[in-house]
Amino acid sequence: MENDKKHISTIGQRIPRADSALIASGEAQYLDDIRIPGMLHGRILRSPHPHAKIRSIDTRKAERVLGVKAVITAADTPKIPFCHMPVTPNKLPLCSDKVRFIGDEVAAVAALDVDIAEEAVSLIQVEYEILPAVFDPLEAMKPDAPMLYDDCEKNIASRLVRNFGDVAKGLSEADFVFEDVFELPRVASCTLEPHGCIAQIDSQGNLTVWSSTQSITNIHEEVGIPLGLPLHKIRVIAPFVGGAFGNKSVILPLEPITAFLARKAQRPVKIVTTREEEFTCSRTRYAMIIRLKTGVKKDGAITFRDAQVITDNGAYNNKAQGITMVTCNRIGNLYRVPHVRTEALIVYTNNQYSGALRGWGGPQAHFAVESQMDIIANQIGFDPLDFRLRNANQPGDKTVWGWEITSCGFSDCLRRAAQEIGWPKRREKKKFRGIGIAGAVHSGGGSMGAHGPANFEEVLVKLNSDGTVNVSVGCVDMGQGSSTVLAQIVAEELGVDTKEVKVITPDTDNAPRTMGPWGSRITFIAGNAARKAAAEVKSKMLTLAKDLLDVTDTAHLGFENGE
Repeated sequence: MENDKKHISTIGQRIPRADSALIASGEAQYLDDIRIPGMLHGRILRSPHPHAKIRSIDTRKAERVLGVKAVITAADTPKIPFCHMPVTPNKLPLCSDKVRFIGDEVAAVAALDVDIAEEAVSLIQVEYEILPAVFDPLEAMKPDAPMLYDDCEKNIASRLVRNFGDVAKGLSEADFVFEDVFELPRVASCTLEPHGCIAQIDSQGNLTVWSSTQSITNIHEEVGIPLGLPLHKIRVIAPFVGGAFGNKSVILPLEPITAFLARKAQRPVKIVTTREEEFTCSRTRYAMIIRLKTGVKKDGAITFRDAQVITDNGAYNNKAQGITMVTCNRIGNLYRVPHVRTEALIVYTNNQYSGALRGWGGPQAHFAVESQMDIIANQIGFDPLDFRLRNANQPGDKTVWGWEITSCGFSDCLRRAAQEIGWPKRREKKKFRGIGIAGAVHSGGGSMGAHGPANFEEVLVKLNSDGTVNVSVGCVDMGQGSSTVLAQIVAEELGVDTKEVKVITPDTDNAPRTMGPWGSRITFIAGNAARKAAAEVKSKMLTLAKDLLDVTDTAHLGFENGE
């Protein structure tokens, strides 16, 4: 190969997104754009009550509506609960004997169009016995509170206690002790695209699911549980996804309900949630009440922090344990705090149950910690910036949780931020103006995941006969541009143009297993997997070239330089 051959370099270059033309032209197929011959449209009947026993369900009027092809209740299902996290699953796709929040799924209809389905749903008659409800986790733990589950004392789903150091010692060393309570509400993800699912079951009982999910592996491993289907009978496909932010990381009742309808109707069924359902029935960020007790010396050094976290679990189990543990973790890891104790109570209420949403428990902790840092600084006469710098982690530190701080630019970041916003001069302007400074710490790219300590991602790279490349990945591009990044990495490693690299839409029939995009991990984890796979392809290609050309040195072929 001639030495004047242009060196191809794509990493760090500003290039168009791989899917930009499809999105701009409207050709991109999102869930609601997909049409399958014979497809029906489904709607879900949801509970209007926060807490009630189901005495009876009469679907006869709904079944007689012209155009209705299937009506299902819990009686049409095996009544197998499901849950993504390794906690006790207690959510049925359709409620059997009790509803526990407004929006709980009770029945579902599949019909020729959405209007017919909505009419049929309105004709389903449910006899409820109204029960007392509780919406505040503090009230839910009182002895006379309504009980959501018979076998759960004080509505406490889980209790997590962690102790590091000696809080009593830290208390004795403190010159000042501050105790404050912070309340964090539920937060909706507000993705542009609502949740949606299409399910189709063929004559051999194979289920195909199209889902607006950010993790095809999670849906693949979970949707078969309530249906009683093995993994080899299930295929999950992710079309274009219009945003997720963690809200679409795991299964909803939507997927099994759609599959049950498809099984009963023997036709494909689509359900897309309304915007109202997105706010009232999808997963939100967990609401928390955080009580912080912190000790400080006169010189500004923090001596201890004692925290109680009360998480509003909502009506059912989902991700509260993992997320609450991260909240407790973040309470003691951003600053030098020698003694930390955290107690967390995860409490059932008759609110909609929550799940993942960007930050995984960190935003709740940092709002409380940073708010109290300001309170303490103002009370003891410290500038809030100086108080943070006094206690900030430094390179070489080891936190009480065992984090080894090998590098840390937190102090530099604080100083730079203060410089850019004109601190402290702008703080002197008091009338109708406010300015603040705060910090946060969060894992990204390499933290442990839901499938155990191994943070894995698999990528398949195939070199076509014409020199173009196919990349099969399980991770979903939900708008963050991961397909473009992976194409750049593979193109750089193989020395081809990104236009010659195709990242294939995630499909469990041909894509490897994935943990999915969360925690800003795809560029680092999937990117390195793609790089290694491409390097292996290049190595095999060079070996083949050496054998075909009968040479012992491949350096003159130019591949070592990426050409």
